[in-house]
Amino acid sequence: MSNGLDAKQLYKSRIEAATEIWSKIMRNEVTSRSQLEELVYIAYKQRGIEPFRGLSKIRIYDKEISTIYIVGKYGLGILDGELTNALKDVFNVEIVCDEVYNYLKSKGFQLSNEGDIEQVRKMVDNEVLGSKTDERGFRVLRYVFTGTIMRFFPEEDFVGTYRALATAFPDLAKKVHELC
Repeated sequence: MSNGLDAKQLYKSRIEAATEIWSKIMRNEVTSRSQLEELVYIAYKQRGIEPFRGLSKIRIYDKEISTIYIVGKYGLGILDGELTNALKDVFNVEIVCDEVYNYLKSKGFQLSNEGDIEQVRKMVDNEVLGSKTDERGFRVLRYVFTGTIMRFFPEEDFVGTYRALATAFPDLAKKVHELC
């Protein structure tokens, strides 16, 4: 790592930043997604944290909001149905990604019939995830990647998500292979 810290220390700082941001969310100091994006930027800069880099650097701190959501839901355990509903405008992208992830997980990441495939396509066909299908698929993959790299999701879930999305969206799999 460029700053000499090991991976565990980097994630510890990221989790501390997310926890600090959650304290502001719980005090109703965050009312919009853009405000949350700015808080992520500030908290990361104060700690020298670099965002997880993906294929695009465009609005990278918006993409880092998934870290905040995952830490809140899977780390702190504070996102129940009522709170999730109250924050749906702030975490709209992450809620959709989490629904796709949990649907795939409930299916054992196996899309065994056309109905399963159509359900995933329908769930991912949501403009909140992006304007094009490949952007939407990559957003879901990034969400699961974030949960995996932070060790909230098993590695097998990332592989399973990729395979399931490749089944539902063969062009997405081709694009991934072109990029690798």
